[in-house]
Amino acid sequence: GQHVVISGSAIPLESGVLAWNGLALVQGEFGTLMKQAELNKLFQNGKMTSLFVGKGEFKEGEKWWRGLQGNFRLRVDDGRIIEGGTLTHLLAAISLIDLPKYLVFKRSDVVGKGLLYDKLQVEGTFNAELLDIHRLGLHSSALDAGGKGTVNLKSGEMDILLVARPWQNVEAIVSYIPVLGYILTGEDKSFLRKVYR
Repeated sequence: GQHVVISGSAIPLESGVLAWNGLALVQGEFGTLMKQAELNKLFQNGKMTSLFVGKGEFKEGEKWWRGLQGNFRLRVDDGRIIEGGTLTHLLAAISLIDLPKYLVFKRSDVVGKGLLYDKLQVEGTFNAELLDIHRLGLHSSALDAGGKGTVNLKSGEMDILLVARPWQNVEAIVSYIPVLGYILTGEDKSFLRKVYR
């Protein structure tokens, strides 16, 4: 279900290894791709565009990240992060403030499983089984978040630092209240930020 455009060169090496370098552009549904990576319990839906520039080695029967080195950029629009694990704490930060939306407006961004986001952007580098995330940005009507970290593709372990601003809609309203708005939200017009690791 993905549309892939690849440009590059490949050189056969000894013992059945194919060394390659070039670029790959991948477009399609992010949730489908995450299902193949067994991460669909965390990410669903979303229109994805991803660009990778680098090199690697391919050998049949071995993992796809063999010798993988290079840079990538990923953008996903209109996706959903499913609640579970440590993400439950992040989503809990907005649950009380979004309760009226559940009851009155029934908005699609907060009704249903997890969190619907407008945009997710990630920039990073691959170094074999290690994925270094240099920049991660998430924008939704419920919260904004940014961060960085590492993902071990072999073990599945992640070490990610995330700073979330969960009550941005309320902050926007409160910041317009004369004097009191400035006292509560300060110069950056924010009175709550949460840091997760």
